[in-house]
Amino acid sequence: MTLPGRITSIALLVRTMLEALEKLLILQDRDHQLRRVRDELARLDPERQALQQRLQTARNAVEQARQHLRQLENQRRQLELEVAGKQQLIERYSQQQLQTRKNDEYQALAQEIERLKTAIRQIEDQELDLMEQAEQTQKEIHAAQETLRQTESFVQEQLATLQNSWRPNANVWRPPWTLLFVNAMNVSCAAGAAMSWWASLTGCAAAVTCAFPRRSLSTAGPTRKS
Repeated sequence: MTLPGRITSIALLVRTMLEALEKLLILQDRDHQLRRVRDELARLDPERQALQQRLQTARNAVEQARQHLRQLENQRRQLELEVAGKQQLIERYSQQQLQTRKNDEYQALAQEIERLKTAIRQIEDQELDLMEQAEQTQKEIHAAQETLRQTESFVQEQLATLQNSWRPNANVWRPPWTLLFVNAMNVSCAAGAAMSWWASLTGCAAAVTCAFPRRSLSTAGPTRKS
C-alpha cells in the first residue's frame, strides 16, 4: 500500500474510533440516568406511600364518623318503634279498663299502664342521649371533613413536589464525553497538521486533503520552496 493510502486508512480509523467512543459515552450517560431514576423511585416510594396512608387515615376518620352517626340514627329509630308499641299497649289497656267491672283487673291494668309509661320515659331519656351523641358526631364529621380537605391539599402538593424532585435538570451529572471528544479532535488536528507539513515535503498533499476534507490546517509546518 502506498504512503498516501496508509495515511487515509489511519485517518478513517481514527474517525471511526472517535465515533464509537462518542456512542459508548452516550450509552454510558443513558445507563447512569436509568440507575438514577431507579434510585430516586426507590427513595420516593416510601414517602409517597406515607402520604397516601395519611390521606387514607383522614378518609377513614370521616367514614367512621358517618358510620357512627348512622348507628345512632338506627338506634333512635328502634327506640321510637318501641315507644310507639308501648303507647299502643297503653291505649288498649285503657280501653280494657273501661270495659272491665272487676276491681282487681282494673288495678292490674292500671299497674301495667304505669309500667309502660315508666318504660316510655326511660326510652325517651335514651332518645335524648342519642340525639346529643348525634349532634356531637355531626360536629366530628364536619371536623373530619375539614381535616380531609386540608390533608388532600397537602398530599397533592407533596406528591407534586416528589414528582418534580427527580426530573432531569441542568445540574444532573453528565459524563464529559464532549471534553474527551474535543481533546480527541485536537489530537486529530495536530496529526493532520503534522501530516500536512510532511506532505509539503513529499508532495502528498492530496492524501491529507482526502483524510481531513473539512478542516483548515492552520498549524501546518514549513513548506518546501520551489
